[in-house]
Amino acid sequence: MADSKILVNAHEFNRLRSTVYFLLQEKQQLESKLIGVQVLTDQLDRKEEDCRILKFKVQEFEVLLSRAENRIAQLTQQNGKGFQKGVVTPGVSKKLLDSLTRENTKLKLALEHVLNKTPKGIDLAVENHDLHDMVMAQKDELEQVRKAAEELRSALRAVESENTTELRGQVARLTAELTNTERSLKAKQVYCEAVVNENERLKSSIEAVKSERITQLAILKKLANDYPVIKEVIERAWCGPEDNVDGQNGQHKAEIMKHVKKIEELQKQLEENEKYKGDLENEVQKLRESYAILAEEMHQLDAQSKAMLDGFIEENEKLKDEMREMGASFEEANMVKGLMEEQCKGYENDFRAEQKEKEKLTAEFKTLLKKLQETTEENKQLKSEMDKIKEYFKAELDRRKVYTPPQPAPRQKPPSFQQYSQNRSTVRKSPSPPPQEPWKASQASGGGYKAPHFNPQYHGVVCSDGPVDTPGRGCLKCPICHRAVPHEQMEEHINDCDHT
Repeated sequence: MADSKILVNAHEFNRLRSTVYFLLQEKQQLESKLIGVQVLTDQLDRKEEDCRILKFKVQEFEVLLSRAENRIAQLTQQNGKGFQKGVVTPGVSKKLLDSLTRENTKLKLALEHVLNKTPKGIDLAVENHDLHDMVMAQKDELEQVRKAAEELRSALRAVESENTTELRGQVARLTAELTNTERSLKAKQVYCEAVVNENERLKSSIEAVKSERITQLAILKKLANDYPVIKEVIERAWCGPEDNVDGQNGQHKAEIMKHVKKIEELQKQLEENEKYKGDLENEVQKLRESYAILAEEMHQLDAQSKAMLDGFIEENEKLKDEMREMGASFEEANMVKGLMEEQCKGYENDFRAEQKEKEKLTAEFKTLLKKLQETTEENKQLKSEMDKIKEYFKAELDRRKVYTPPQPAPRQKPPSFQQYSQNRSTVRKSPSPPPQEPWKASQASGGGYKAPHFNPQYHGVVCSDGPVDTPGRGCLKCPICHRAVPHEQMEEHINDCDHT
């Protein structure tokens, strides 16, 4: 069972790992596409900057055109009166014409750079900007590779630690990022398509302007054969200025016409830019509408959040009531706890008193146990002594049976009560040595038990069973109760003796 679970987990880990790798590869591809989109966006920004510069140039040309028109008007008035050298105003001097020629050359080179993109027309600043874009793209790619490596490391750590929750969270996060990337890629693709279309349109318009300019130049070359002034103006425009008024006049006219054409072209381009601006405004309007929709959705979400907040406030009030109830119950529990602590203290005191009593009883029990052991030892000693006494009495009985044959006594009548009383008093008053206790004698002598000496005086003494005057019977003193017992009953009496 455990092996099957391990195999299932390993299969799931492998599947999750392959999913993570696939998602990371797709993410890298989408990020590379996004980099391309960003490059196109940068190119579009550069085009917009070029358009802004061209607008600025158009404004400058309009100013120059107004000045040139004023100068032409002055020259026309002078030509009507005859060929004279007019006063050259500061606005239309030789330096101005040279600057216009240089500006025309620069515009021509810029137009060729835009249309043909030849290496000779590339500016160092543009090259530096392109290199900067390449470096930034490489940095972005390096950052993406680093992020992908970090994702792979985290996935590998999760696989090694068998953390399915982390792997699933990573898959969900990568899926969300993939979805967002796809959406942004689609939006930028649409934007790039629009940019490409606009670029193609601008390129076609610039081609049309170029072809129109070439056509106008061909027309001017044809007219130069018929009109020497035009020929002179063209030569001055391409070969260099001359120091005469007629050449300047023709050159002014040609330059003015050229600038007029350029201004017309720039105006057309400006109109196209305005049209593009209108399209952008339409897009902005759409974005505003979508923003309004989003604002409405946000308003709805705000209302929902307010409703949720009201619900949370109600739940908070309920929780506060529950907290107050729990506080009251907690105070009650604290009071009960205090009572229980006091009761526990009483129980503890009782327990300690009982423990002391128990220790006291244990000590007494040990003392009594020690006494019991001593008593048991004494009992054992007494039993051993009793056994010795029994053996002694048995040996004494056997000895008496052997060495003291019974003597026949004459038959007599039983004595009277008075005589019996006198005999008892005589027996009691007769001096007799004190009985010797065998255990004390043994303790005093330090040896074993010594049997008491058989006193023949006790032969006629009244025993516990009555007068002993019967021939062949004798009495012995019990070592326990100190009573006189017939010798044949001594053993039974010792077994039944209760120390009384």
